[in-house]
Order: sequence, then C-alpha cells, then structure tokens
Amino acid sequence: MTTITITPDTTSLQTIAGHVSNPSERRELFAMIRGAMKNSLKKAALAKKKSGFWLEVAKTVTGESDANSAIAGATHPAAAIRQFGGTISAPGQDSLATGAKYLSIPVSDRAKGKSPKQFPDLFFVMASGGGKYLFDAAHEGELMYVLKKSVTHPADPWVPSESQIGKDLRKATKAWLDSRKRN
Repeated sequence: MTTITITPDTTSLQTIAGHVSNPSERRELFAMIRGAMKNSLKKAALAKKKSGFWLEVAKTVTGESDANSAIAGATHPAAAIRQFGGTISAPGQDSLATGAKYLSIPVSDRAKGKSPKQFPDLFFVMASGGGKYLFDAAHEGELMYVLKKSVTHPADPWVPSESQIGKDLRKATKAWLDSRKRN
C-alpha cells in the first residue's frame, strides 16, 4: 500500500484516547477513526472525478487499526505519483527490468486501460522527428499508443488537507463519545 502520512493537530484526539483505558474500547475508537480517514480519502478521490481513474483510486482505499493507532491509504499503484508528481520510466530502464524499452501511452479510447498485447494488428512507426507510435491496421490505421522512454507527471494533489482530516477525525471522535454516553 502506498501510504501518505499526514499528522493533523490531534491534541484533542490524543487527550480522549489517553483517557480510554479499556483495550476493547480503544480498538473501537481507533476503528471509528480509521473509518473516518478512509471516508475522507474516498471522498477526496471522488471529488476529482466520480469515474475512471479516480473511481479506481477510491475503490482501493483501505486501512488498519488496533488499540493504539489507525492508518489509511490507497493501494492504487498511481495514487502517490498523482499526489506528489514524479517520473515514470519504462520497465526496461531499471534494475527490475522486464525488457520493455518504452512506456505505451494510450491515445485512443479503445486503447485506454489495455495493453498493446491485446491488439494483434498493431504496427510500429518511427516519425522523422524521432516520435514512436503504434497504429492499429485492423481499424484503418488508427493511432493507438505513443511510445516514450519516460513520462513526468506534475503533482495533482488529491489527499485532503491536514485541516480537513483533522475536522473529520474530530467529528468521528465526537460520534464515538456520543455513542458511549448512550451506553
């Protein structure tokens, strides 16, 4: 799981947790906090767009908790690169190389989410300027992929701000306290 650590002002949360000595109650409290963090992350991903990539990120939000802590994050392999930005290189370019020399960037709607291996009639073209492309012979030479050695993504932050996470945690803690008053 790609984890993104945020430390919101949790003084009130620490004070409350410090007064809960029963381990099962502490597990219950931190489970509620985990749920709040997961909901906050899912909401933030879906606020970007409710379909496609961001829906997939939201579906991978997961978390863990015990009697002393809670953690949440997204297991989608591109969640962190979207948050922080960075360069992605073709797999054949590093020590874990699989032999691929290029990344295949889909440009056709038919190619999105699919590997070039799924199209048996692709042909390679290298343009005079050095650009490399894969076209589909079976569909009138439709441009399917642009091939690149690497791509650099700018940061596109999606994780809620520390203040928003803090609000969500305070709300969850208050709900937990209110549920304890009723018992």
